[in-house]
Amino acid sequence: MFTTPDIWNGGSFELTMELGAHDEEKLREARRTLWGHPDLEGCYLDREREPEDQERVDLDSVSLPGLEPLYGFATLPAGPVIPCRSLTIALDDGVDELVLCLPMGALGHAYEVGGYPCGNHASADWVEPVVEWLRGVGETVFARVRYRLGVVGYEVDTVDRDYEDLLRAGIPDQRWIGYLWPEEMMLRWYPPTRTTRFTAEPDGHP
Repeated sequence: MFTTPDIWNGGSFELTMELGAHDEEKLREARRTLWGHPDLEGCYLDREREPEDQERVDLDSVSLPGLEPLYGFATLPAGPVIPCRSLTIALDDGVDELVLCLPMGALGHAYEVGGYPCGNHASADWVEPVVEWLRGVGETVFARVRYRLGVVGYEVDTVDRDYEDLLRAGIPDQRWIGYLWPEEMMLRWYPPTRTTRFTAEPDGHP
């Protein structure tokens, strides 16, 4: 499955978790918890070879923050299994990020995604189950490792999830991404109110 043509192409649906100020042990524990989720299987280092042709890696042996993605499989709602990857990122402001990515090429083998997120797409019925699945993974990680912000959506841009702006102004009423936001020791979910940022809404507004 790793070497299926175009499987890694087309951007990705993401769960991005901002863990806070750099803390290597916290980042390791978050990554262990992520890949310990029952719907995830991994990890491998080389997407150019099938898993059966390479050794499965010990997470604790992989350097942090680590520029190399880790690859594996995700079992999605209704049962399709697709390749996925995780990234650990050190932001310029000293904040650690852990990201789980579901490539659109792989999602296209599981659902009728059409030309999503731009132009016409066959159906958007698959989007909500995938978003909810990513939400569940984020909640699993938070139960073990508290993070300051989680976001779910397609190719989530830092502009849409500026932590200081969210602290100051709150979660936006209209949003094309979902927010996992800690409130009073609990993680509150703010689901997307739009399917995508690139298509017009039913009322005609962009």
